[in-house]
Amino acid sequence: MEQPSVGLPPFHLHLETILFWVLICLLYFFSLAYFGSISRLKATISQKVLFLSGVGVAFLATTWPLHDISDGYLYSAHMVQHILLMLVVPPFMLWGTPAWLIERALPTPVLKALRKIARPVAATLAYNSVVALSHWPLLVDLMSRSNLFHQSMHLLIIAGAFIMWLPVYSPTPRIRRISPPAQMLYLFVQSILPTVPASFFTFAQGVIVPFYGEAPRLYGVSVLSDQQMAGLVMKEIGGLVIWTYIAVIFFRWYAVGGQEAGIPSRFRGGGGGGTNPRWEPHPGPSPTEARDDTDALVVSGHP
Repeated sequence: MEQPSVGLPPFHLHLETILFWVLICLLYFFSLAYFGSISRLKATISQKVLFLSGVGVAFLATTWPLHDISDGYLYSAHMVQHILLMLVVPPFMLWGTPAWLIERALPTPVLKALRKIARPVAATLAYNSVVALSHWPLLVDLMSRSNLFHQSMHLLIIAGAFIMWLPVYSPTPRIRRISPPAQMLYLFVQSILPTVPASFFTFAQGVIVPFYGEAPRLYGVSVLSDQQMAGLVMKEIGGLVIWTYIAVIFFRWYAVGGQEAGIPSRFRGGGGGGTNPRWEPHPGPSPTEARDDTDALVVSGHP
């Protein structure tokens, strides 16, 4: 039986969520000041803006109105929320984190563990396991009924996404980036698994997540229409975001690394004059590189 139509949910101040993201910002700036004073290094303004932009997107995704709509009305809003948390927030926060901050703030055992799990195969398995788990209908139903469980799953989703993005946008040479061609192939692989649940949601003739079948219909959107939109958001919007990253990586590599790929100079960026920096693989750590604040902006991946 179709539930009654309702309008936008009333404003709700998610105090615990606000406090969490404020603490993340305070921790970031305290770490910059503390470890920067020890190392005599500073984060650039662009790094600070990028980090705060990532936190801002996370804040929008986990507070009113998107979180409330996701939590009580529309599965498609749930999908939008997850795309922001998995495909937008981590890259921006990684771009905004200086290499020296990671190398000084994280203990060596943690860095070694991250280096192992951030290898492409391990990162792919970790990320796609989280994707599959977070879209399992039984868990989605539980997330919608329990705010505490929902927020816990958000932390798991963000952690899995950070691991996935490290081989592409790691700020530190202690966690190596893969080459641009490998980055493009790696991101393409990440776009494959979501098409499986997305297809189920798009073409299902019945309700997959019971909670959303019982929820009031926001602005009269039917449960099946919402479910179909959720599948399309997961496949089309999520795929578009990933392919945007792939395109940016390709054109940057094309402009600065075409010579290594055997592309004739007349087809390369920069007019073929040879003045552009050549792409170099993300190197292993050295004493000099460990102090180089510009490492987070290497041409292999920074936007």
